[in-house]
Amino acid sequence: MAGRIRLLIGLLAAALAGCDGGSDPVKEIVQAKQAEARLEDLLRTVSTYHMPEFKGEGRLRDHGDTKCVMRRSRTGAVEGVEVVMVAVFAAPDQACLENGAVELSLWRKQTTPEQTPELLAQDQGPAGRFGFGHYLGPIRLVGGDIAVARKPNAHDAAARAKVVDDQLKSLVASPPFAARRLPPWPEIDLQPVLDPTLTFTPAVDRQTYEAVRNGGGMVMCWKAEETELRCVTEAPRRRPSVLALFSVHGFDDFRTASEQAAIDLLLSPEATGATSRAIP
Repeated sequence: MAGRIRLLIGLLAAALAGCDGGSDPVKEIVQAKQAEARLEDLLRTVSTYHMPEFKGEGRLRDHGDTKCVMRRSRTGAVEGVEVVMVAVFAAPDQACLENGAVELSLWRKQTTPEQTPELLAQDQGPAGRFGFGHYLGPIRLVGGDIAVARKPNAHDAAARAKVVDDQLKSLVASPPFAARRLPPWPEIDLQPVLDPTLTFTPAVDRQTYEAVRNGGGMVMCWKAEETELRCVTEAPRRRPSVLALFSVHGFDDFRTASEQAAIDLLLSPEATGATSRAIP
């Protein structure tokens, strides 16, 4: 009986908290489940358009309840291997402003129509994971600093779509590279040999990192934030096969550096003794 009374008191207290403007645990759980289901649906959508042989570019037609689908791809070469980078964005609203999802993938280019595409690296998740944010209008300089001129409104849908498209173009312009070009991670050190302006956040241990570096795979990186470059590779016959390797963080000039410049710094000749070479 005492236990039932305590339970009733707890339920009453929760109800009163809701009446007083406090949090509603049940509502929060429902909202979290709904957000999770929406993200899973968006991820299924981006996976629909990630194959390198798909011909559509730019904004694509609606996909069920997903009203904004955009795709960009680019071909290039890494040490003689022809590759295709593909980035797909999906959001539930026509204006492409609501929380979306992104998939970025790297494929070996098919030499014949019958050949099965080979996935070399891939990652997917909420759009914020790939550097996407809400469009806040054109920027202007105020006293030498960048300031936001205005917030988004209903008339900015076309401009917001262009921002998403530009971000996808930036992602596929990020040059992949052979894993062997990663800077070495000496056994006696806590991190690889990096440019002194960079800090290192590992996602794997040294042994795994060195196994990747000594393997025959490729690495794909992108700027998740203005100060962060995130790098992944593919681990065949592992589940999950996506292998997040590390992030490097930089400040000052790194904030405005393109993916190309950030990767060049990661693979700087001073650190590795190698010469950086962008894909065409």
